[in-house]
Amino acid sequence: MKSPTDSARTPGSNTGGTSNAQQDSPLLIDAKAAAAMLAIGARTLWTYTNCNAIPSRKIGRAVRYCPDELRAWIAAGCPTDAGAGDRVRAVMRKGARR
Repeated sequence: MKSPTDSARTPGSNTGGTSNAQQDSPLLIDAKAAAAMLAIGARTLWTYTNCNAIPSRKIGRAVRYCPDELRAWIAAGCPTDAGAGDRVRAVMRKGARR
């Protein structure tokens, strides 16, 4: 039999202070999802990744993208020059410290 406190602890409840959208969204996404998010082709994404124009992470041999960093890259005007990914990540770090 359930007690009244059990219903407050259901997985869908919002007791942790974070929204369900934040809990359900992945921290990192693969290239296919990143290309779809940015509405660009996989080859274009790969070109930007190889010259570090877009922020990415390498985990072993896999390349992953942080959706928040991709949003910051878009907010920065989608720079495609080499090293732009590092600059976007640095701006995000400075914003997180404040």
